[in-house]
Amino acid sequence: MSEFADSWQETWVNINGEYVKGPEATVSVLDWSFVYGDGVFEGVSVVDGRILKLDEHVDRLYRSAKRARFGLEDAISREEMAERWLDTARKNEIDTGYLRPLVSRGEGPMGISNHGEVDGPNVYVIPQLHRSSGFKTLSSARARLSSIRSPSPVVRDPRVKANHYMPNILAKMEIADTDASVPIRLDDDGYVTEAAAANVFVVNGDTVLTPDDQQILSGTTRAALLDLLEADDRWEAEVTGLTPYDLYTADELFVTGSIGGVKAITHLNGDPIGAGEAGPVAAAMNEMLVDHLIENGTPLE
Repeated sequence: MSEFADSWQETWVNINGEYVKGPEATVSVLDWSFVYGDGVFEGVSVVDGRILKLDEHVDRLYRSAKRARFGLEDAISREEMAERWLDTARKNEIDTGYLRPLVSRGEGPMGISNHGEVDGPNVYVIPQLHRSSGFKTLSSARARLSSIRSPSPVVRDPRVKANHYMPNILAKMEIADTDASVPIRLDDDGYVTEAAAANVFVVNGDTVLTPDDQQILSGTTRAALLDLLEADDRWEAEVTGLTPYDLYTADELFVTGSIGGVKAITHLNGDPIGAGEAGPVAAAMNEMLVDHLIENGTPLE
């Protein structure tokens, strides 16, 4: 039995405020998150007994649910939602791990015209125990440009963290047999958007650049790093349009996310970025971020 399967046996999943052991935790086949991918979610790190960016993750979940017209505000307050996440982490005695809060429209008859007959929303909090957050040590990886394009906000607004992640999964699968582990996606005009589950940053001298917000999920870790850069006179932050040229010619390239923290990208499509190794700016960003996020995390106790 795998390590995950072993831990899943002892995992408590929170379903609408009630706890169920992992193997008994199920979703109805009529839940619209299953039938249509009609749900929104968050990915939340727990490090050293603290939930990182708790309020920011709760706020983004409610913004996503509002755009999806789930009526989440009427079903459960933000304070109760935050406490449910904290309690789930406590129940599972998580010191370092991961929470996946997920909200579906609810259960109802199939057929999208039946949205008015759906009973919900349903709120799930799914923990993954003992998963390393990756925050404390700067890691590095190789990247490749993905052929899976990011859709226009006219089609799907990326600021809604919604369940339909097939393009992200396909982007990861596309590079599975290459030397790279990070796919970097572009929009239909050839501008850089994001990785499969992380935001992109470029370093040129003392300027740290990241793609603008219109085509990306604006990550909580990205936002925290931009705030730190604004308060630090060693670097200047710039939010702007980037093309692959900017990545290939950068001094450094790195990605950020709630699970992995800062990950330096050493090569893109086989070409070295800068010196072809994790650079000093990425290391400094990781150190700043680790200190800030853990110091300001919400303790479980």
